[in-house]
Amino acid sequence: MPTVRQSIVDAINELNKVLPVIANDQAQFSMLMLQRSRLQRQLVLVLSDTLTGSDTDLSDALSALQEATDSAKEAQTDIANVNRMLGKMSKAIKAVGKVIKGISEVV
Repeated sequence: MPTVRQSIVDAINELNKVLPVIANDQAQFSMLMLQRSRLQRQLVLVLSDTLTGSDTDLSDALSALQEATDSAKEAQTDIANVNRMLGKMSKAIKAVGKVIKGISEVV
């Protein structure tokens, strides 16, 4: 069974692979870097804090992270998918925020 920690790491790794694809688009590059920073912050919280939230919240977070990771893989080969990927990452960040105790503002 996937964990939130591993799912966040997977998402960050796939985001890193998108960076070369969008290096010439400053707006998308900036948004990706912001989302990567938010995921990294959440990873630190997951490692150092207690996960809370309902089982549904946890399941939603894992699903959203998987969708975001899959979308990042697609964006690596087709720049047209970058905006879709950024939207999926935002959704995943919000979902993870629901299961991390003490996080007040993520997005």
